[in-house]
Order: sequence, then C-alpha cells, then structure tokens
Amino acid sequence: MSAPPRTLPLRVPPVPGEALDSWLESLARRHQVTVGTLVTALGWHMPGSPGGLVAGIPAQVLRRLEQQAGLPAGRLDDAVLDRYLPLAAARRRGSRYCPSCLAERDGRWLLAWRLGWTFACTTHGVLLCDTCPSCGQAPRGRAGRAGLNPPGTCANTIKRHEYCGAELRQVIPGRLAPGSPVLAAQRWTGILLTLDDTRPAGNGDPLGDLGIVASWVLRQAPAAQLAGSGPQLLAAWREQDQQPPAARRQPSRFPPASAALTAALAATAMTVLTGSDEQAIKQIRALLPPRAGPRQARPAGLPAQRWRQLSQPARGRFLRALDPDLRPADRIRYRTGTPQAAIPADPPGLLAARARAIPQLLWPQWAIRLMPARGFAPGPFRSIIAACLLLPGQPSRATSTAITALHAYRSAVATGAVLRALADGGHDTVLTAISCLAGYLDISGSPIDYQRRRDLIPAETITAGQWRDLCFGAAAHPGEARRHRDAQRYLFQLLTGADLHDPRHALAFTSKYDYSRYHAFAGTLPTGLRDALHRHAAALLHDLGIGEPLTWSPPPGCCAGLDLPGPEPDDIDLDAVSRLIIAQKLPVAEAAAQLGTTGGHLRLALDRVPRPARQWGRSAAPLTWQRRQHARGILTREFFEREYIAAGKNLRQLEADTGIPCRFLTRVAREHGITMTGQVGPAPGHPPEQDVTGTGSPAEPGDHSLGDIRRAAADSPAGWRRLRRFQIALASPTIAAAAARLGICPSALSHQFRRLERDIGAKLYQPATSRRPWRPTGRGAALLTALARPDIQALAAAHAPQISSPAGSRYRDRMPISLGPNAADARQAATLFRVLANPTRLAILLTLQTGEQRITDLTAQLGGTQANISAHLTRLKQAGLITSRTQGRAVYYRLTQPELGALLQTAGQLLAPIGQQATEENDTTVRKTQRTNR
Repeated sequence: MSAPPRTLPLRVPPVPGEALDSWLESLARRHQVTVGTLVTALGWHMPGSPGGLVAGIPAQVLRRLEQQAGLPAGRLDDAVLDRYLPLAAARRRGSRYCPSCLAERDGRWLLAWRLGWTFACTTHGVLLCDTCPSCGQAPRGRAGRAGLNPPGTCANTIKRHEYCGAELRQVIPGRLAPGSPVLAAQRWTGILLTLDDTRPAGNGDPLGDLGIVASWVLRQAPAAQLAGSGPQLLAAWREQDQQPPAARRQPSRFPPASAALTAALAATAMTVLTGSDEQAIKQIRALLPPRAGPRQARPAGLPAQRWRQLSQPARGRFLRALDPDLRPADRIRYRTGTPQAAIPADPPGLLAARARAIPQLLWPQWAIRLMPARGFAPGPFRSIIAACLLLPGQPSRATSTAITALHAYRSAVATGAVLRALADGGHDTVLTAISCLAGYLDISGSPIDYQRRRDLIPAETITAGQWRDLCFGAAAHPGEARRHRDAQRYLFQLLTGADLHDPRHALAFTSKYDYSRYHAFAGTLPTGLRDALHRHAAALLHDLGIGEPLTWSPPPGCCAGLDLPGPEPDDIDLDAVSRLIIAQKLPVAEAAAQLGTTGGHLRLALDRVPRPARQWGRSAAPLTWQRRQHARGILTREFFEREYIAAGKNLRQLEADTGIPCRFLTRVAREHGITMTGQVGPAPGHPPEQDVTGTGSPAEPGDHSLGDIRRAAADSPAGWRRLRRFQIALASPTIAAAAARLGICPSALSHQFRRLERDIGAKLYQPATSRRPWRPTGRGAALLTALARPDIQALAAAHAPQISSPAGSRYRDRMPISLGPNAADARQAATLFRVLANPTRLAILLTLQTGEQRITDLTAQLGGTQANISAHLTRLKQAGLITSRTQGRAVYYRLTQPELGALLQTAGQLLAPIGQQATEENDTTVRKTQRTNR
C-alpha cells in the first residue's frame, strides 16, 4: 500500500478564474523554484506539449495536486481548458491579457484569456493584448524560467537560458468607448461560454453559429467596411487575408489571433444572430456580393456543410436577407417574407393536412385582398394562388409536384408567370400573405375539410324538381335546363370551392361563353332564391353527415401589418352598388370602374345587396305555383269531407269561401279520390262510403279500382265513354280489331286509352305483339272487374249511352279532302300564313320595314329577351322572309322581298274595320284551344 502524497508546507490559493499554469507559477515563486522543479517535486512530470499545464491533464493528477495544496476536491477543474474544448477554440500556446487586470491580481493570469472568443476586458473597457511588446510573441507560450521571474513579466524564452522578462503590466492597451459594440459582443460571448443555466435557450449551438457566421463575415468583409474600425483592426484583417486559403479554412486557426479582428467579427455576428430582424437583414445584405439574376438559398461564400450546421433561426435570418433576390416560388417555399423563414422540412402529414383545408378556388374575401386592380384575370388568379398555398414548406423545388394535389391541370409555367408578375409589379406582400395563410392553416387548421366535400358531394347537387320548387317558392322562374345546370354549379362551388375550369369536373365550363353565362346567372340571383339555395346546401351537408359551417375563410388577422394590393371586402358602398347594378343595370365591369374597385369585389358585394324578385304577371308560373301550394295547404281531404260532403256546399260556394278557382278545386279533389260537380253535395252515384255492392256494407278502403273509376270518369260523359270503350276493347285481340268493333279510328282509340292511363296514374294494358294479343296489367284487370259490376254498369250506361262513333264524327272530319289543281299553291300559302300568324314575328317584320336592325335594336324596340327575339328571327329566316349579314361581331337583319311590306300594309287596312271583332274571336279561339290542350 503506497503512502499518501506529501502536502506542501507553503500554500498559495488560486484566485477566481485563474488558469492552472498561473497558479503553479505563483506556487513555484512562493517556494523560489521553477515550475518544472515544482511539478517534479509534486510527483508529476513537466508536459512537453504547449499548453500541457492548462489542458489534457489526467483527473487523478488534479486530485493529487488539490490534496497536496490543501484545496477542496474539484477546485482545479475550473482552472483547466478541458471543459471549454467542446464549445469553442481555445489557445493552448500563449494567452491574451489585460495589463490592468494583471496589475490588480499581482500578475495572476485568467483562464478565460486563453479562449478564442475572449477579446476584451469589460471591467476596464479595453481590448486584450495579443503579444508581448518586447519579444513580439504571445505570452505564456513556453514556461522556461517561470516561477523565478517577477509577477506580471513575460517568461517566454528568447535564447537558451535567457527569457524575455518584459513588464506586461505597463503595456497600454487599445481603449474602447463606453458604448462600444465590442463590449456588448464580449458580454454576449461571455454568456455563451458559461456552462450553467444562464446560457440562452434556443435551437442549435449558439457558439457554433457564432463561429460559422464570423468566418463567413471574415470572407465577405472587404477592407472598405473595416476601414472605419481603426488601423489596428485593418492591419489584422490584412494579415489574415494574406494567409493561404488552406490556412484560413482550418478550424484550428479560427477565431483569428488578433483580438481586434475577433472583436469586429463577433460584433458583426452578434448583430446577425441576436439583433432585430431589420438590423440583421441590413447587415447580411451589406455583406452579400452583387449578383445579377436570382440567387440560391445558400448565401455566397458559405460552404454547404457549414450552412447545414447553422441553427434554424440563423438560417432563417439569412433567408430573409436573401428574399428579394430569390425566385418567387422559392420565396414562398422558404417563407422568406415572414419571421418563420426556414429551409423546408415537411413534417409527416403536414402538407397533406393543409391540402384538405384548401379549396380549389381561393376564398373570395382573400382573392379581393390579394389581387391587384389590373393585370390579372380573377378565375386563374384565384386557382393559382390557392395552389400556391401548398408551396410553403414544400421540400421539392418542382412547382408542378407541389400543386398537383389541387390543380393538376394548372401548369407550373402559368403559376410561375403569375408569381413573377406579382413580384415585378411590386406586390411582394402577396407572396408573404401566401406564407402567412399557409402558416395559419398549419397552426389553427380549418373547420372545413374540403377534400372530404370533394369526395362526397355529387355533381347533381340539386334535382330538377328541387330547383323548380326553390324557384317557385322564391318567386323566380326556373328557366330551361341551362339555369338548372348553373344552379348545380353554384351549389357545388359554394360547398367545395371547386375550380370549374378544371376539365376533370363533371360540371366544368365548356367555353368562355358558358363561363360568362354562369357569371351572369350567379350575379343576378334574387335574394330569396340565393337564400333558398344556401338553405338547400346546408341541408345537403346535413344529409351527408358533415357537421361543418356552410362557408369559411381565414380571419383578416392572418396578414396583419401587410400592405396588400386589394381592398377589404367590406370597404364598399352597398347603396352605390345597388344603384349602379340593380337600378341602372350597368355591367359589372363598368360599375366597378366607377367605384374604383375590381369586378370580384363588386360580385361579392352583390351577395349582401337585397335584390328583389321579378314582378310576374298573375298567370306566370312562379305566382301560379305559389297560389297552388297555398291552396294545397288548405284543400286537404278533411276539408272536402267537411265542406263538400258533410256541409253540402257546391263548387261556387267553395270558390267564394276560399278564393280558389273551381277548376283547381276539382283537380285537387280528384287527387284525394273525390269527384266534384257543380251540384250541391257529392256526385250522383259516388258517395264516398256508399254500398256499391248491394250487400249493405261500405266498400273496402283498399279497393283502389273504385277510386280509379272516379278519377277516370270525373262526372263527364267523355270519361265514362273511355271507361266503357276500354272494357269493350280488351275483349278484342288487338287495338285495331277493337277500333273496328267500336267504329272509330285506331289512333283515336289509342289516344283515349293514354288519356285514361294519365287520369288514373297507372299503366292499364300491355300492347299486343306478333305472338300474343294485348292484355291488361294488374291495375287494368282490377279496373275491368270493377266495371263489370252491375251498379257500375248502370252508372256507365246513364252517363255514356253512346260509345261508338256516328257517321259524322270528328274523326271522319279529319279525313283528307282534295284541294283541286291549285293544291301546291294553297299549301305554300298556308305555310306562309302559319309563319305570319304570330304577333311577335309580325312586329319584327314591321320594324324591319324601316331598314336593317340588329338583335339588340329589335329587343330595345319590341321588349322581351334576346333569346325570344332570336328564336323568331330564326323562324322567319327559315321561311325565307328575312336575311342577314355580318359586320364585325354584329349581325344585321333585313327583309328579303319589298313586296312583303305591301302585304303587311294591305292586311292592316283589311283588318282595321273589323279589328275588334277579330280580336274577340281570336281570344275565344285561344281559350278553347287552351281548354282542349289541357
């Protein structure tokens, strides 16, 4: 067992922050021996490498030295460089120093002076000295006679057995101003060099960022930028710049040996890393070399490996400084216009989740804010900007790869052209807004899953019947199939935000004309119909199990502080919009120009402007439907049983009580299985609960055949005649044989049977084929069974005693007759007068007597719609009465023969004396025709 180490009789405690070699030197001086002699006496050997007394000392040696010097265990760990080696470059050979600190500490040397990023004394406000003024070397490079030299002198060996001995406490250092950025940089690096919890938290290694940025600054900073920092700094920079490139690239040679140069680099790096965004960006841009054309994301002069080693916040500062020089798509990818600028690194599922929260067409409110007043088409702009919301954070630089999820049909070339136009036009804030909106969606999400809606919502968002009911309920006309299709498009875009220019959609626009017609439809929706469509859309979402709001858009605060090119959506005079669009009927483009805004802004404002429904005539479809719906709410079966059957009121009395016409009363009654007459009470032979079987018990409620007889007969001889003919005809093998038996035309008999099926609402027979005769269906067989009952036979014979056609029937009147030798002329004249037998066409011909007219001129003079006038012009042109010519985009119509004007004038003179009589007869004929058609 070895004896414990011998303790020293004379002891010198180390001062706070003192280096191990300085403490050993003080201890040796106390014993009046050299450091080498002292180390050997303590059972250790003198290291041969420079800095061997401050770094790389085994832990057991330090513990033995502490025990021999009477120091607490672990005290000497703070006196060696080992703990700083992972953080920053340290000086093993030589040390900087502060003369004043040496004087105050009796020549003791601090360990921090050996650290590369210690370049100033914050206590005395001076730069540290790098070398001995006498020998020109860094002090404490080699110990030599250290221990025997006076405190605060240079112990460097000059020659064999000769040391420098210069008094270092008398050296005059470079003094710094009290507010010098060098002192601030020293305090900052001092915090970074501590190993406790006072170091600033954040991503990456702050000291590593300091070294990378400072080395980049040293490469980029020209002499002109350092000229104002004093001759000492400029000389140090030139000395560094003259070194070979290989030497400058060696990490061991950085930070520089010069405290002045290190101070300047640290101060600049501190501005880049910790200054405000504005200061950092200004500093970086001042160091970037001039370059024509777009830059890459990595700053020039910074190797790719060092660029990857930078922390994310530091790289974000560089990206923001490079923002004006990057491609527009890269500015969005890297978010260089925002404090969140970073190299894209797609977290798992982030971009996929964002794609689900984005519609194909940008939200209308944001399209208004982001789109400049000129130079951009609203449709492509909305779809391209929506697709660009997938660029922020996209790892791939290929724009087409990023936007495929939303707009596979949009080319990357078109997207790049729009982004370049925005950047070249000075609208850089739009690029920043795209990054901000994407960031909001990543953090807060969206209450609408547009991808789910695109997957679930069908193209047929509203059926033809639903559309008709919505229109009539809102006092609007449903129009033809065109308006129904536009309504489906309106609902589909409202729910999914779809871009219907995308040919993949079933409702895609087929042409520019199709697109403009849809815009006209959406822009002229009455308020009642628009609200009804929105309620229908909400009901559709509910039926699909989607509990989301109907529409949504990110809040305006997403882009707070950005000067966007467009106005706020609410910043518009709605009264002026109503006056220009609704009252004066100006086109949207002209009204937008007068209001100083865009067409999209005006169209969005129209959704908030009350637009009244059209004032229809009393017999127009919307009002007729509304009256009928109101009447159906009153005319229930209970109403007829109470008022007609029980109270015995006739049709005239019911019409007076309800205000509903008799014809509609009878129609609704038939729908309820009740036949009405003009007499008091129920029709003869048809009491609802009468015993028609003669058994004394009421008819079974499930006997549909009696209801079929009531609906078909309708208390008219013609109805009973059709029933009797159906009963007789089904006994024949074919309809032709039945017609011959009844003595009527087969087509007339077939027409009557179709009327019978329409009245009953069911198919009654299967037509005959070459292999089998015609036969009744199940419903028809039940009807024949009911008709065979004696009581029904008696009623049929009473109402329709004659069922065959007499010799002078109307069917025989339809037989062709001879027209004589002038048959061709008669037919041609009849064709001409059929064309002229229309008031609108006659009015067109009379107007064309004055000269050529366009369709817009005819519409203005005659009223009506262009579609109606165009249809009549087509009919007249087919008849050869008019012709047309094209001039530019306008079409001019004129009469083909001047004699036509004379014919019209003669007709007017002929009809003048009997005009009133002819009008009355014509009205009577029209009413008869209408009744026949019904």
